[in-house]
Amino acid sequence: MSLNIDRKGFRYLISPAMALVLAAGVFADDRIYRSVDEEGRVIFSDEPAEGAKPVELPPTNTMEQPAAIPRPAPAEGTVTQFSGYDAVAIVQPVDDESIVNTGGDFSVSVQTTPALQPGHSLRLMLDGAAYASSADGGFSLRNIDRGSHTLQVQVIDEDGAVLSASGTITVHVRRPGRRFPG
Repeated sequence: MSLNIDRKGFRYLISPAMALVLAAGVFADDRIYRSVDEEGRVIFSDEPAEGAKPVELPPTNTMEQPAAIPRPAPAEGTVTQFSGYDAVAIVQPVDDESIVNTGGDFSVSVQTTPALQPGHSLRLMLDGAAYASSADGGFSLRNIDRGSHTLQVQVIDEDGAVLSASGTITVHVRRPGRRFPG
């Protein structure tokens, strides 16, 4: 088996070629040889050819999986006390992002640490006013006017009290055009 690569294609195929070389070394006990033909093409092969040199492969990197740290199970009949949210963050879109579309539609994704607790929900604030509520960490915004808008997410309990909030980010809704192609 051999692989012919010209000089121009060599730099683009070096990673796949090395993967092939490594795979061949894993599946066979034979050596891998590298040679260059009269037209300058690099050839990797498992068969020695005239002028071919053996390729010395470094040892395969291996790593043992660390042992899991056992967590003590709560005693039967005990209830774990919720101590609040460590983090509430808008993960998509990012601050100062330009959203280019004609309808002003985009999504907002939120992450909380720990996960949203039973009875709690998320409230999306758009330009300081409540826009929508969600219990799954995602919002779909529709028909948002062009321009800059601020977004914030609040975690609220069943009574509507704010338990925690994300930082405020700014997004810019744009229409497609020469400056902002869709």
